[in-house]
Amino acid sequence: MIICGVISSTEIGVDVENLHRNDDSIIDIADRYFSKTEVEALNQLPVNQKKSRFFDYWTLKESFIKVVGLGLSFPLDEFSFVIGEQNNPVTGQGKGTQKKENQEQPLCNSNIRLSVDTKRPEQGEDYLSWLLYPNEQHRIAITVENKKRVAESEFSMRFFETVPLEGFREVALLAEGI
Repeated sequence: MIICGVISSTEIGVDVENLHRNDDSIIDIADRYFSKTEVEALNQLPVNQKKSRFFDYWTLKESFIKVVGLGLSFPLDEFSFVIGEQNNPVTGQGKGTQKKENQEQPLCNSNIRLSVDTKRPEQGEDYLSWLLYPNEQHRIAITVENKKRVAESEFSMRFFETVPLEGFREVALLAEGI
């Protein structure tokens, strides 16, 4: 899967990860690179939810270091994401839902809060982030700079499925309070 983020008025950072990688060391990676807050939250989860939440954090962190333009020179433990339950689930094309273990799985979670170490010039409230769940194999995170405090409802996202040399079709539109 490939993701490309296009925005005209501010900076954007995006990341996509494959959740089906054989990597049993996610807790070791989290312990080494994540903030204390994220590690504690991860350790409180049942074992069957840890890998999914790890990739929530990882994709969010990747999207953030891309939007600020510093890449991995920005230490990953100097900022934290708190991921809440989606208050108002947004689903593909505004109507359908993806089924996962007999539960509705929202396509998008925007209930995400960022905090940045006080010694850094960046401020968490200057950014908006979204987690996207396009299928059971991939996780996507999008972070945009929002220093002008544009209402989240002013952002919209369009998703396309593309087959090289054949064409594309829109598969989802997320708008109005993503």
